[in-house]
Amino acid sequence: MGVTALLWELYMLHSLLHVGTVMEELEKPRELIAKSLKCWAMFEKLVADLYELVAAKTSDKALSLSLKWISTESRSHFTYLENLSAMIGGVKEYNCAEFIGIPWLTNESLLRDVSEVEQVDVNMALNILRKLQNTEKLASEEVYSTILSNLLKDLTSLIDINEELLRAVLEEISMEEKHHSKIVELLIDYLSKALEANNYRNCNK
Repeated sequence: MGVTALLWELYMLHSLLHVGTVMEELEKPRELIAKSLKCWAMFEKLVADLYELVAAKTSDKALSLSLKWISTESRSHFTYLENLSAMIGGVKEYNCAEFIGIPWLTNESLLRDVSEVEQVDVNMALNILRKLQNTEKLASEEVYSTILSNLLKDLTSLIDINEELLRAVLEEISMEEKHHSKIVELLIDYLSKALEANNYRNCNK
């Protein structure tokens, strides 16, 4: 997927906040940081909705249970980031689909596709998970690491919050995203083997 607009905004905001900008000029960075966090929160919710819907429409118990678990954690990430964004304030309007770009549009399209079918078969589940694998890697390896490495001090100064506690929660979320990526990887392997075994049985009937 590459570096999204959100990551570029976070990088640029970090640079702007450290070039001696006077307080009156911090309003735009404040709004953009809040918007970045808000949009990533909404993206977490979008992904959680997709996982939950696939879990409800698959007959595979292992797949369903795994996706329900990831969905639950993704919703908790959404809640935390949304609350963090609200504490910063200053968000007047935003278009998260435009702000995040291809990852948002891809997951939105997948959600529509799943909504239109009665059941998610193995082939469809594999296609969805392969695309979601990129999303999970983006979250764990780029977005949360960017927040932790570049914006943590900026956030603590903007909302006057304890840095150690903020770091602890964000690091936990980042670790959970890495676990999500691993689970998705295992599910892809599991479903691929199931599909191969089914195809083999069909060819030898």
